Amino acid sequence: MQGGKTPPTVEVFNFAVADDNSYFADGIAVHNCDRYASHDEGLGRGVYPVRDVPSYPQHPHERCTLAPAPVADPREVVAALRSQFGLDEPTTTVAAAFVPATDIAEAEAFARSLGVPDVIYGEPRRRLDAVAKNALLNAANVTNEALSELAARGIPLPPNVRILRDPYNMNAMAHYQPSKDTMTVNTLHRFWRRPEVATEELRAASWLVAEKPADVIVHEVGHYLHLTGQPTSAIDAARTVLTPAEAEVGIGVSRYAATNQSELVAEVFVQRFRGRPVSDDAMTLYRRFGGPDL
Repeated sequence: MQGGKTPPTVEVFNFAVADDNSYFADGIAVHNCDRYASHDEGLGRGVYPVRDVPSYPQHPHERCTLAPAPVADPREVVAALRSQFGLDEPTTTVAAAFVPATDIAEAEAFARSLGVPDVIYGEPRRRLDAVAKNALLNAANVTNEALSELAARGIPLPPNVRILRDPYNMNAMAHYQPSKDTMTVNTLHRFWRRPEVATEELRAASWLVAEKPADVIVHEVGHYLHLTGQPTSAIDAARTVLTPAEAEVGIGVSRYAATNQSELVAEVFVQRFRGRPVSDDAMTLYRRFGGPDL
């Protein structure tokens, strides 16, 4: 069975536009673009309070447009909107949970996942013996552990991280180079063969504040935050040997902290990052030498 169909109904009227942009249907004015656009009740031409906005569209093929119009200083409006939607609130980096890598490719991928843009772990063209491979993987995992902890606190990470053999800095476990904005971990240093044992030895000798190997990397990130973007004169000043009175304060932190301004800042940075107590005198020097905020 088929139901009946109602024929469509079409309403026809005469439509005309006058020279002043008035629209007429069968001789009756239905819209005037100029009048609507020129409307002004103290908010500006063409601006209506929300409660009085004209219906839209007013006629077929309407080409006028409606848009929100701020009536305050645009800068104040932007500031209010940013506050309303929380765009100015500090963000916290959600760092991946650290899990020790089983190979260097996995370690590199983890560092990149933390937001480090330029990562080089190892030297692909160099053949390494078992001891060197172990040192490289140890250094990579310790570095990643520290970077993940720092990222979880929203602390900026160095943009360039290298873990490789560094024969030009044989005495350094790791170091930050301001001129290259690069943190390098030196796998030639014996520390990376057995980092846990080496850390205990250095702490027992009061040389470092490090309580675990990752603190060595936190120390270097302290250098990065302290020195990055600084002029050469400021970097040279940071390497200035401490006065006897300053060195006495530094010894209260660690023997390494007593060597120069930069090392005192980096050692105190580790203490503050780990939530360990820092003496008032050490904090005074930390701030005087430009130590980074936490």
